[in-house]
Amino acid sequence: MDKKYVWRLVIALILILLGTEVCMELRYSCGEISFVSRDTEKILSRTPAAVITEEDRAMVEAFSQCAAVGNLLDGGENGDLSAADDPELMETADRYFSPESAATVVVSAMFYEAGSSLYVNWQDGDGQRFVLEKMRDGGEWE
Repeated sequence: MDKKYVWRLVIALILILLGTEVCMELRYSCGEISFVSRDTEKILSRTPAAVITEEDRAMVEAFSQCAAVGNLLDGGENGDLSAADDPELMETADRYFSPESAATVVVSAMFYEAGSSLYVNWQDGDGQRFVLEKMRDGGEWE
């Protein structure tokens, strides 16, 4: 085989692969955008409908006072608790959510080198998922 034939074959293969990539991107493109940031102001400026209220903070605090959540946090290991499986969590969830949303509440604990976080997440009636976080740096929760 001469060099000219090999180069044409390589270029043809590259063009075929690029064409396949373009077709795949057009057919299976990701239309959903996620924002990941610890800067609340940045998040709120990109999604103005998201407002963290005092009621939201009180709700996270109420979940953190549940006995099962206290045991999870004292255990020092990552874990999840479902309101559907714990009567005290379900009672707290019923105070803040509709019965449909209350059944989807999950409280999670995550431990990092710098501290730990408590997450409360749930799904509303439209299927949209919400997550609130309470962080602990050192010994204090914020």
